[in-house]
Amino acid sequence: MASRIIHLAITNELIKQHEFSDVDRLRFGTIIPDGAANREEYLSSHFKMKIGNENERTYDLTRYRTLFGDAMKTDDFYLGYYLHLIQDLLYRHFVYDKYHWDPRPEGHLGRLYDDYRQINAYLIRKYEMQNDIHIPADFETERINEIASFQTIHFMEEFKKDFEPVEYKERFFFTDSMVDEYILWAVQFCKKELEALMESTYYFDEYEWSWGK
Repeated sequence: MASRIIHLAITNELIKQHEFSDVDRLRFGTIIPDGAANREEYLSSHFKMKIGNENERTYDLTRYRTLFGDAMKTDDFYLGYYLHLIQDLLYRHFVYDKYHWDPRPEGHLGRLYDDYRQINAYLIRKYEMQNDIHIPADFETERINEIASFQTIHFMEEFKKDFEPVEYKERFFFTDSMVDEYILWAVQFCKKELEALMESTYYFDEYEWSWGK
């Protein structure tokens, strides 16, 4: 799914256009779903669910809202976490449906990860991003830990590596213009969801954005 740097770029744009009470907790919440301890915990941290008896999948936003809807109203950590799930659903549609990404040929995933490293460097320069995110105090007491186990220290060590210089490589699939397009698109959707939340309703429908149909 979208890299943590992409998630932060979206969040930085949202901060310019929407009022939040605690941007530090918002930004940490925006990236921590990817800090799950292993693949099984990753499925839990992203609230992935199967629809019916088919291969259709989505992220169970309804369940997240049931569990943490009240917390989202007062705590930007839980709001950021929720926006991460929306951004990942949008990203899957953007990459697979719009740009027809195919991960199956041998070597494609490795070359895509090289693109990600280049994209991260591009976004860090463009948005003047800093390695200034910290694990909240007493994170282990957060209710989100009831959903999944997170390797927060290891995750933040990996986050620091995103800011290390990378040798330039020509892009294989994911380009600067693509990530700019995705970020603009995701910001628009997240703004609509934030506006709906202010009216005590929701804009985003996880079933509309399911995959494997």
